[in-house]
Amino acid sequence: MKLAQLSRQKLFPQMPEIPIIDSSRAFTRKDIARIIANDYSIHRKTAAGIVNAVLDAIVIGLTQTGRVALRDFGVLEVRTRKPHIGRNPRKPHEADIMVPARQIVRFKTGRSLDAKLNSE
Repeated sequence: MKLAQLSRQKLFPQMPEIPIIDSSRAFTRKDIARIIANDYSIHRKTAAGIVNAVLDAIVIGLTQTGRVALRDFGVLEVRTRKPHIGRNPRKPHEADIMVPARQIVRFKTGRSLDAKLNSE
């Protein structure tokens, strides 16, 4: 069985489910590294390196192919936003400016993630 297929409960059946994050703040790289370090009994710096390597690989995938698909999680895709006219609503008398086209990343959730987010 691959490490990715092992669930937290299978690896550590005696470990009680603990709250993963403080809901009053954003979930960060540091939080992900802490969870990985705790679940797999590795040093936090090693886990942080793994998290950074995965995120770097995602960036490389987006820059080279424009699409990264993570089964059951979602798809990250590079899209081009059209150029448009920008206006400052606080200063309507000033001239409009042309905002150039730019690349953006779009995320579309996978079925499993969507089901978990929308389950009651």
